[in-house]
Amino acid sequence: MMRLRSRVPFQVLLTVFLLTGSIAYGQQGQSNADRPQSRDAINQYVDEIGLGMITNGFMMEAAIDPDSYLLGPMDAITITIRGAVPVIMRGIVVNPLGEVVLPTIGNVSVRDLTITEAREKIESVITRYYKFDQVTITLDVPRPVAVHLTGESPRPGLQYVPATTRVDKVVLGNILTTISRPVPGTDDEGVNAAPMVTTIEPAIPINLSSLEREFELGDSRLQHYSLRNLLIKHRDGSSTSADIIGYFYTGDLDLNPVIQSGDRIVLESRNQSSPRVSVSGMVKRPFESEFRAGDTIAQLLKMAGGVNDYGSTESVRVLSSGNVEIVSANEFESYEVEPDSRLIVNRTSAIRQNHSAWVSGEVLNPGIYPIIDGKTTVQDLIEMAGGLTEYSLANAAFIDREGLWKNLMTEQPDYDWTIGLINRTSDVYTESVNTLYLERAGSLSLIPIDLNNTAKTQEIKLSDNDRLIIPKDRNSVAVIGQANSTGYYPFKSGLSADDYIRMAGGTTGSADVGRIFVIKAGSMTWFKHNETTIESGDMVYVDRVPRETFTTLRQYELAKTQQRNSTIQIVISGISAIAGILTTILILNER
Repeated sequence: MMRLRSRVPFQVLLTVFLLTGSIAYGQQGQSNADRPQSRDAINQYVDEIGLGMITNGFMMEAAIDPDSYLLGPMDAITITIRGAVPVIMRGIVVNPLGEVVLPTIGNVSVRDLTITEAREKIESVITRYYKFDQVTITLDVPRPVAVHLTGESPRPGLQYVPATTRVDKVVLGNILTTISRPVPGTDDEGVNAAPMVTTIEPAIPINLSSLEREFELGDSRLQHYSLRNLLIKHRDGSSTSADIIGYFYTGDLDLNPVIQSGDRIVLESRNQSSPRVSVSGMVKRPFESEFRAGDTIAQLLKMAGGVNDYGSTESVRVLSSGNVEIVSANEFESYEVEPDSRLIVNRTSAIRQNHSAWVSGEVLNPGIYPIIDGKTTVQDLIEMAGGLTEYSLANAAFIDREGLWKNLMTEQPDYDWTIGLINRTSDVYTESVNTLYLERAGSLSLIPIDLNNTAKTQEIKLSDNDRLIIPKDRNSVAVIGQANSTGYYPFKSGLSADDYIRMAGGTTGSADVGRIFVIKAGSMTWFKHNETTIESGDMVYVDRVPRETFTTLRQYELAKTQQRNSTIQIVISGISAIAGILTTILILNER
């Protein structure tokens, strides 16, 4: 009984001391009028430490495991003692010696202990002072993790990163970051400084949508480093490896482990002679990348996005050292490929056809219809759509194959090698090559077709995503250009271009009546007005006399005058020369 009483004054003293400090810390920065009364302190409690973590942008990937996280200097923890008088020690920081200092209790070493082990140790210490029901420890702010980058790292040395940081953030951050401000003890640029969390910022973000064939991650600097064979040496002498590329394309966290304090990451370089491995054929994302020891067929197929709808899942061909081996599916998980192996996924014998084409405009049932790429004809598609309506302008239909041209431009955005080859071996003008380029673009994207020509509709084969567009016949002819009243006029069979121009009020004063053309509907082909029969949907175009400015006219007149004067001078010079010759002949005859 006497021993119990001796603990009561100590427990009360400890509680008053801790509560006083907690309330004072929670009210820091508040005016007297804003401070809560003691009886409302719990209801109005503000978690200053938690707010500080949010304000400072402290982010973590996941909750920390109390059974694996090792405490060390700069960790901030909370100790909660539940008993008759509960005590909360908030913001207890582990000092450089790895100890926590508990008020009225003393120092307790928690260095290299897990949170669970630290709780058990602190619990055993507190037991010597007073009774309690339970002791819990939570980690408020984990310390920055010290990591060393060695090998071919562009900025080798010590770095500090937040807890739970994975290898990819450290390595890519080291390659793709620049010093944002000088660090004390270095030159003005901070080139020789060890990068710190607060002194580096991303230079170029990683854009996974622009990845190259060899997984260059959209930045040419990354192709010089071995990102699939990163060696991580731990403080306890053990080591692990990381595969950043494999992590990006499979999501396997085991390939991108969490950094532990004191880790050393060895970053090596790679070049054209470094071993490679590739996956191609019927996969969703064919690739070639550096080789990693232990690569299995299953792992590489996963990196390639898996087998596509046309690929065989029964076996894979493995080409290595000039040999070809057929590996069955039941060996994918265990079969480890050799350096410079090439994996090829075969196409299945039975190919599922899922191609389609659109038909819109004047058909009975517009929509999307299944086709066999390269086999289904335009006539087949029209029949599937129920045929043409009575209002269709059959001679002006066309196929929109814009997707094909768009893909070509995507694959070769800066240079079309076919046009370049033509330009290299031809003797035509540059303007002619440019015109050829535009005509090639038009011929690939828009294909005019006269649906009245049955032989043509049965001849033209459709491709996946083709769009057959059939316009409506408005029984009109458009008159454009230098006509007094341009517009649409009713089509009447047998009328000539001159008849439609008269309907449009005749030609204007600037019209060039020698250059009147008929532009055919659909194909947009130009004909001289007297060389074709006008049909519904055609256009009559009246060209104009070339427009001249005053300056151009004056220059033309001046050039004519200069030419006339030059001609006169030539004539006079010729006459003078002839006169001289005649004079010379006469003198010689007199002698």
